[in-house]
Amino acid sequence: LDVPDTVDEFDALLCDKSASQQITLLKRMRCANHVKLSDKNKHKMTRLYDFLLDYLRKLCVHYEPTKSNQRKIGELQTDIGFLQYVDVVSRALFALSHDLSDYAYSTHIKKLENIAMHVQKHYNVKDEKQYKLDGGGGADGGGVVHDDGTSFMPSGYALFYLKLVAHIFPAQNKANPVVSAVLLILCKCITEIPIHGPRDIACYLFCMTLILDIIKNENRYVPEVMHSLLNLLRAGFLSGDEFEKTAFDLLKETDDLFFTFHAHSNVWSELQKCKNVDLSAANLCLPIRWIFMKRNDDSILHTKKFQIQALFSMLTLLRKCHEIWQSLLAYSEIFTPFYRVLTQPEIKAKICGCNAAVKQLYEEVVQCIQDGIHCQSLTRQPLQLIHRARPIACLEPEFDPDLKPSFLRLKVRNVAALEKKRKRMLKKAVKKQKKCVEREIRKDTEFIQAEKTKHRIDADNKRQTKWMHEYHHLTEQQRDTNSFQMVGKKLKKKLIKQGVIKGY
Repeated sequence: LDVPDTVDEFDALLCDKSASQQITLLKRMRCANHVKLSDKNKHKMTRLYDFLLDYLRKLCVHYEPTKSNQRKIGELQTDIGFLQYVDVVSRALFALSHDLSDYAYSTHIKKLENIAMHVQKHYNVKDEKQYKLDGGGGADGGGVVHDDGTSFMPSGYALFYLKLVAHIFPAQNKANPVVSAVLLILCKCITEIPIHGPRDIACYLFCMTLILDIIKNENRYVPEVMHSLLNLLRAGFLSGDEFEKTAFDLLKETDDLFFTFHAHSNVWSELQKCKNVDLSAANLCLPIRWIFMKRNDDSILHTKKFQIQALFSMLTLLRKCHEIWQSLLAYSEIFTPFYRVLTQPEIKAKICGCNAAVKQLYEEVVQCIQDGIHCQSLTRQPLQLIHRARPIACLEPEFDPDLKPSFLRLKVRNVAALEKKRKRMLKKAVKKQKKCVEREIRKDTEFIQAEKTKHRIDADNKRQTKWMHEYHHLTEQQRDTNSFQMVGKKLKKKLIKQGVIKGY
């Protein structure tokens, strides 16, 4: 099976095929045109790689998630089919990336560079015109005016592409520029892009989950995750009145919470209305399809089920952070703010009253953090003891552990023999030092003689060069004289005019 020549032919080949049929076609393409069979197949495989990336983009862009929470037969069939097709493309890209490692690296690093430039240009937190809403003064100040339902987080395709790249390239290598670029983009998304609603919060949780999946094996500490998770926990339970701040109020704020989280981001402010909502364990996790939503004002994102799912996902992330970073020396300083917020009576009552599974998870998280802080308070030592300081120099006389006289250490019988041996040792030392001095003098003499010889040779060469120059000059004069005497007068004049010989 040959690789199609154009994107349209590739799309027509995969169109109306099931996921199993598509994976069979892609396997046959790879086996029949493997790069190890012939050098000409490399061009075909690179073309197939580009086709798969374009096909993944089309799948994510045209995907419309199911906006329903009711459990009906066949209701989520569209979402399941989308995930199956995405799984096929991901498997194919993973396999081809190992066959074409250089091409995969160059392709993805360019795409990540474009994503980073786009995020830096359009999601700069210092430029308030980028996030101006209708209630923020209209279009008088310039820039694009958005409504309250606008979502500023990256699209579902961009977030899913970052997950794909993190899956393809090794996360254990800290020097890998591709994974480092993915981490930097994700950290920028959770620290600088403002949150305006539930869709942004779903993307927010997705980005933090992806970061933890990348660094979990290496236990690398990412402060952006903990800072953003704490801000989300605090902002989620604030009331709407606390978010209403004037420009003068923001000038007095030193906390970045109100600059990152805006109105409608307090998804758990009315959690007390969700009393004992019955959700199974399979439905407590936040579905990945919500990141493919376009706006924050979709009705499906303002339901009680979404609030409980977001809260359960946030607590799950906090427990995962505890499992990854529980061995850090600064564990108490990192998790104490979370413990203080979670143990507030109002927040505790809201969390424990919404769902039994959420209440159980909440109690486990709080107990883990409490035990970790208590255990570290008992066992942690100050830094001056962890990093051992150098001891102060002792002023007491040296103590000989052998307890032997000096003459016994020198292997002699008595003190008189000790004196004789010391004299012999002194004579040897003087003799050795004298030889060293003579050796140095000999080296100096040889160096001086070599320099003199070098200067003499240079003088002889200059003298020989000057002698040869004078000899050639006299030879030319003698030649001109002989030529002048051997020819007649008329020929002499002719040769003088032509410059062959010189006349005197």
